[in-house]
Amino acid sequence: MKKIILILILLLNIQCTSQMQVNEIEFNQAQNTTPIEYFCKMMQNKPEKIAKNNYYIIQEKQDYIFYGKIKSKMFSSSISEILKVNKIELIQEFPMYKELEGYKLQDKAIAYFIEKNQIDRKELNINDVKFYLKNYIEIEIDYTLKKQKNAIIYLFDKKTLELIE
Repeated sequence: MKKIILILILLLNIQCTSQMQVNEIEFNQAQNTTPIEYFCKMMQNKPEKIAKNNYYIIQEKQDYIFYGKIKSKMFSSSISEILKVNKIELIQEFPMYKELEGYKLQDKAIAYFIEKNQIDRKELNINDVKFYLKNYIEIEIDYTLKKQKNAIIYLFDKKTLELIE
């Protein structure tokens, strides 16, 4: 019985990974984007538990990084959009590009806010989050705390993704 289950799991895994393969024709047809466009797409990402339309790095080559949206279904995944960005330009603009996701910066900012103000996370309701790119990454979080609406703004270094105080 254990062997049958193991074989089924292996077959399922092979099926899922084979459906994610991208051929060279699809890479050649990938839409070229700028590092700023890459930033904007990645800032839309949500935690994987609730993600439906996240952008992921599909493959890295010498000159380009290919990324896109991956649509997941019950037993398979497919790529619905393939984009590419010049690797050298992206690394110059965002050396930590692999960690560049909106929800991660949001989580860092909220954790800092909670610690600094010594509040309970359960009391904090996030209404909206906006990202702005300047010489740094600005994150504006609209929130409600004890029935009062307010906003906080935090700055992140775009090279290190560290909070700037």
